[in-house]
Amino acid sequence: MKCKKKVLWKIFISTLYLSAFTFGGGYVIVTLMKKKFVDDYHWIEKNEMLDLVAIAQSSPGAIAVNGAIVVGYKLAGMLGTLVAIVIWSVLHLWRECNIYSHYLWNDWSNPDFPCKERSTKMIYLQLFFSFLQVGMFSFGGGYAAMPLIQGQVVTAHKWLSMSEFTDLITISQMTPGPIAVNSATFVGIKIAGIPGALVATFGCILPSCIIVTVIAKLYLKYRNMAMLQGVLNSLRPAVVAMIASAGISILITAFWGNAAAIALAGTKWSLVVIFVVCIVLLRKIKMNPIWVMVLAGVMKVGISFIGG
Repeated sequence: MKCKKKVLWKIFISTLYLSAFTFGGGYVIVTLMKKKFVDDYHWIEKNEMLDLVAIAQSSPGAIAVNGAIVVGYKLAGMLGTLVAIVIWSVLHLWRECNIYSHYLWNDWSNPDFPCKERSTKMIYLQLFFSFLQVGMFSFGGGYAAMPLIQGQVVTAHKWLSMSEFTDLITISQMTPGPIAVNSATFVGIKIAGIPGALVATFGCILPSCIIVTVIAKLYLKYRNMAMLQGVLNSLRPAVVAMIASAGISILITAFWGNAAAIALAGTKWSLVVIFVVCIVLLRKIKMNPIWVMVLAGVMKVGISFIGG
């Protein structure tokens, strides 16, 4: 019993850690999860980590949420899943509601805000089912969910204008957590205040909670079967390729802005230097990824200050 309580406590602390620092989308959490669950706690082997990433990536919903569900279930069954996802959700909602309410509260507190009347009738159901669809069909991470979110909040319900939707993407990227879930919280609080944020976020993560828990249960039960091992062995290179592809895309954006602008003359050499330093710190010195991100930010500010 004491051992299980200790595991649950570590899941809680790990979830707190991951929730606070998952900037930059789903694949950032892969690095943080590896550091925490493989290197620090030795709960998961490296090959098993790739399997769990494959499950999280191939299931609908945010990779960060899916990863928390899979790891929680593996370590402590349904109780571990509940601790991981409930704690993550509460922390996420508390943080994001505080951030977004400052940005949007003037809209919601305005008595002439157009959704005020509808919120007393069908708005909560509309929010729930709209983001339930997003959570159910958003395979491939947050950016893949953007067209689905746009279809629901801009085209179908006209909750946001296109310019507000662009702001939504920017704010979702700037705040910690999965982009799709951040978007649900953002839209929910804009349309129906904090209760709307709760409803929209719950709708977004509900499909992941059900589907990923079932897949994790099947994986842990049958993972030693020769046929399943063959499938998983073939998926592992694909998982590495997806992570590498995402990394290359981010690299191109950071160094040149877009693929069409790749040229030696247009390279942002200050960011190249920061990148090389971060690689050395991560691979050679084995520095904690959080401190590497903080140091990268400090270096960028320092370079900007020196450059005038």
